Amino acid sequence: MAIISDFQDDEQTKKQTPPSSSSSSSQSKPSKSIPFTSTFDPSNPTAFLDKVFDFIAKESDFFEKDSAEKVILSAGRAAKVKKAKVVAAEKAKIAAEEKAKAEKVAAAAKAEKKDVEGKEDEKKDQESTLAAPNKGNGMDLEKYSWTQTLQELNVNVPVPHGTKSRFLICEIKKNHLTVGLKGQPPIIDGELYKSIKPDECYWSIEDQSIVSILLTKHDQMDWWKCLVKGDPEINTQKVEPETSKLGDLDPETRSTVEKMMFDQRQKSMGLPTSEELQKQEMMKKFMSQHSDSETSFESLTNSSSMAIISDYQDDEQTKKQTPPSSSSSSSQPKPSKSIPFTSTFDPSNPTAFLDKVFDFIAKESDFFEKDSAEKVILSAGRAAKVKKAKVVAAEKAKIAAEEKAKAEKVAAAAKAEKKDVEGKEDEKKDQESSLAAPNKGNGMDLEKYSWTQSLQELNVNVPVPHGTKSRFLTCEIKKNHLTVGLKGQPPIIDGELYKSIKPDDCFWSIEDQSIVSILLTKHDQMDWWKCLVKGDPEINTQKVEPENSKLGDLDPETRSTVEKMMFDQRQKSMGLPTSEELQKQEMMKKFMSQHPEMDFSRAKLS
Repeated sequence: MAIISDFQDDEQTKKQTPPSSSSSSSQSKPSKSIPFTSTFDPSNPTAFLDKVFDFIAKESDFFEKDSAEKVILSAGRAAKVKKAKVVAAEKAKIAAEEKAKAEKVAAAAKAEKKDVEGKEDEKKDQESTLAAPNKGNGMDLEKYSWTQTLQELNVNVPVPHGTKSRFLICEIKKNHLTVGLKGQPPIIDGELYKSIKPDECYWSIEDQSIVSILLTKHDQMDWWKCLVKGDPEINTQKVEPETSKLGDLDPETRSTVEKMMFDQRQKSMGLPTSEELQKQEMMKKFMSQHSDSETSFESLTNSSSMAIISDYQDDEQTKKQTPPSSSSSSSQPKPSKSIPFTSTFDPSNPTAFLDKVFDFIAKESDFFEKDSAEKVILSAGRAAKVKKAKVVAAEKAKIAAEEKAKAEKVAAAAKAEKKDVEGKEDEKKDQESSLAAPNKGNGMDLEKYSWTQSLQELNVNVPVPHGTKSRFLTCEIKKNHLTVGLKGQPPIIDGELYKSIKPDDCFWSIEDQSIVSILLTKHDQMDWWKCLVKGDPEINTQKVEPENSKLGDLDPETRSTVEKMMFDQRQKSMGLPTSEELQKQEMMKKFMSQHPEMDFSRAKLS
């Protein structure tokens, strides 16, 4: 029986595995797409061609046809012509793009000049309507005044003389400020110009007549135009920060502030800012690189030229990141690196696959520009054909050797199985002969108690002194443990049950005040117990005699299992094979009929 599993595995494998396409060149090829993946080194195209032709030879009968060489050469020449057309088209495209780019630069410059001039006029109009800041870079309003630095704001709100803090309302939130006298309309109540840090703000009342509020800015790199949105705004271009306080800033913040101050001075004098100066340098570089262009740059000014800088920066970045296209010029040198290639191969149409391969080689290398290209292709194809013939011969020899080894393995396994089965049966008989026969209730009578069983439940009888009442007893029934005894005395039964039970379906009682009767419901109602408590003497379950009259009480599935167990038990008692062994014998006979070339004279079916 030991070889049955191998036999089943072989049968399943034969069903799932199609015949190898390389086992015989005469086998028909399925008309389906087969994936192919490899890498191509432009400095060594022969290695790539070897892989391609080996793959074609393995997956089809292409090289068995007389027209194979003609098809390969035709596909190669077509790829060479196609590449020449692609290169010419790309050159024309690049020339058209350069011309369009030059025209775009001129148009953008003209539009930018007009747009910037309009924005500058609009900005000047807006700034002329804004109020100049007070000495503290803030504003003095009717009901309050405020000043600021880059880090914080100071707000002063006049209140009636003698006002105390308990008469005031001052709520400082991240984006809102409310100040006023209780019971009166608030003096300040609105959304702040920008957010603040409430945890770093505070207020106090000075001289019982002014509410002084300190607000710490969240963004300490910007000047506020007003305190509360909707109030009059100041012209931040006229803010004058205290130069003496720049030394208190960290290097990064100080650098930013100094840059802002430089840009403000430049704007006030009508000169370009630091960013505009940088863009002008880039524009000069762009113009120097296009000095031979037909486009005129006379209409460009310092401000309007900025519009094309973004496109120029993108082009520069793209040139750095993108290597020159291998197809843009056949004279460009090819990098010596592996390039991945992936495609699918239809054995019924090898020409389509060859077209893809040669187009790829033409695109990624200058292989087809060499005189030896056709010779190299034909040589690789012929080598693949010879290699396939050797592989087929080797596979045939391997299959023959495997069949021989399998036959020898079957014979050896049959002999070992026979010896192993005989040994196990002898061992099992010795074990069963040492076990006690069950009592009439399929259980056992012990010194301190007795028990009987059916497939569903067990009955345990424990003798106790006559006159014993239930309150004198200890009886604990758990899923895997049973304890029975008289209180104050060592337990009569105390141990782990042979198998688990259902405690909720168990009960006990005392009969004639002399016997404790316990009913235990089995959890697994498909097995016979060898003992009640682990460690007690065991019975021979092969000699159990179930009551036939109770089979009708079982559900169909359970009854079928019990009847199979009873059949196997009768077969064993007569020295005959069980149902499982009969099934294996049938499979062995089928195996023998499928391998008539093998010698089974020494194999014995047990």
